[in-house]
Amino acid sequence: MSINANRLVNITPRVISGGSADLETNGLILTANALISADSPAMEVKSAQETGLFFGYESAEYNAAVQYFSGVTNQRKSIKTLYFGRDLTAAGSGWIRGGKSPTLASLQAVTNGGFDVEISGTVQNVTALDLSGASSFSDVATLITAGLTGAAVTYNSNLKVFVITVTATGATSTIGYGSAPSSGTDLSDLLGLTEAGGAVLSQGNAALTIAENMDKITTVTRNFVGFTTLTEATDDNAKDYAAWADIDDDYCYFHWSTNTNLLSKTTNQNSLPVQLQTYNTAAVIYGTVYDAVFMLAVGASIDWTGTNALKTWFAKNASGLNAKILSDTEAEALESIRCNYVGQFATRNANFILLNRGCLTGEMYGFIDTLYGAIWLRARLQRGLMDCFAKNDRIPYNPGGYNIIAAFMQDAINQAKENGVIDIDLELSEGQKAQILAEIGEDISVELMTRGYWYKIETPTAEERARRESPDMVFYYTYAGSVQQIEFPLTTVI
Repeated sequence: MSINANRLVNITPRVISGGSADLETNGLILTANALISADSPAMEVKSAQETGLFFGYESAEYNAAVQYFSGVTNQRKSIKTLYFGRDLTAAGSGWIRGGKSPTLASLQAVTNGGFDVEISGTVQNVTALDLSGASSFSDVATLITAGLTGAAVTYNSNLKVFVITVTATGATSTIGYGSAPSSGTDLSDLLGLTEAGGAVLSQGNAALTIAENMDKITTVTRNFVGFTTLTEATDDNAKDYAAWADIDDDYCYFHWSTNTNLLSKTTNQNSLPVQLQTYNTAAVIYGTVYDAVFMLAVGASIDWTGTNALKTWFAKNASGLNAKILSDTEAEALESIRCNYVGQFATRNANFILLNRGCLTGEMYGFIDTLYGAIWLRARLQRGLMDCFAKNDRIPYNPGGYNIIAAFMQDAINQAKENGVIDIDLELSEGQKAQILAEIGEDISVELMTRGYWYKIETPTAEERARRESPDMVFYYTYAGSVQQIEFPLTTVI
């Protein structure tokens, strides 16, 4: 026996980690498919195959996922994640989906089965079910339905499970987990209707506004930037999606339209793309859902850890995309209202199918790459500063504390300079210089041009310090955009 050396030398293990995870600029597709639980109205898939296994290989969700995961021609990074969000803007029914896949033979062996389940506040005792005569899973579903009131049972042949759906819709359309009956074979166990058996619940919902719907989705995940709809949104709904995305400039709504009125300057002057120009974070593409999903894929394929990784949406294409625009007249009409399109461009001996112009409806950011870069940098700085709080015992209101803050911002700045979000050597206009001078009281144009960024951290008022509020901080950075058109005279000297 000996005395533990910890009495004299006690070394506490610690880890200085690399920090928390970065934002991924994944895409999200809104669908009304009730396979997604209203209780958790967003789900993640990692491949088109996973999408097909859940929704079915004939589903619209699968076809959209095929386009999304096919990525972008010559992409540096393969796309890893897609989200589907449940559209809850219509009242929905409650349901329970079984967590087990029983064989037909095991069900046919039941001659006196049952289970208890609470539906819309009332416990129902399903008893004396004889499934021996069932010749299919659909027959089993019909026999169980006969024992219920105000609900129906179906068999999902894709997931190979039974689903009980309440007939009524709305917030009172509720259902609970199944439990064993007082006697007979326990079908709640055989069908996996218990929590332990892996059952999934979805309570009924009243119709939500689009803002309420999107807020509920973001309680499940915020790890996406671009989103679109599986079916073409109405003009009113499109405005609501754009308004929600515009609240904090944190998301980008990609609206797709098949409206041929957009193709003529005589019929498009008060069209939806024009009406959306009051919003900063919306983009419109003339085409189908696959064109919009392709635009989500461009953002999802950005490798934020790479060199000069930020890319324009302009001039990108993907497998499976067909040109929708073939004439100069239609191209000019769409460009006049800041509407994107996939067009076929031709030189004398070559054809190019690509997206033009990669723009937003609003002029504040102007182009999608500018917005995505700003969203990524804001999230990256936020992540660094959250790590700053988590890893430091205290950050005082003095130069030492401000140096700590600056140190945790620097990784984001360095990464932004590497991946192309921050550019150097951008010459500011006199108007830009004057605006910055008016805002902060000093000329920082030289530093912005040489470093690509400038920030200031200063002590707030005594009252603000007493309330532990933020130091006075500002941050400016330069982004040099991208050349998307080339014109010049070609002069022959003879």
